[in-house]
Amino acid sequence: MKPMEKEHVYFGRDKMKVGFNSHRLKEGDAFYKKECDFVKEINQMIKYNSNTLAQIVNHPEHKDYLEENEEKIVLSVIQWLGTPIGQEFLTNVKIK
Repeated sequence: MKPMEKEHVYFGRDKMKVGFNSHRLKEGDAFYKKECDFVKEINQMIKYNSNTLAQIVNHPEHKDYLEENEEKIVLSVIQWLGTPIGQEFLTNVKIK
């Protein structure tokens, strides 16, 4: 059975919302650095606009919030963009 994922992690004193792969967020580990950077950045955006995640999804019911599972999905995709595969995806899109 997979261990329970955390809803938050801490980078220094800052409490961050995270997606389904919080176990990969290892500050100080070069392999996971980009993932941490993406999580930190989206959390900065959320700090200034609490509707950020709902706006990314553009929820059809135009709610100002997402359900917990929806929020974790969006956060997971953003974190994925910092992985090597996510970075390759971004590079490929940029090239086109």
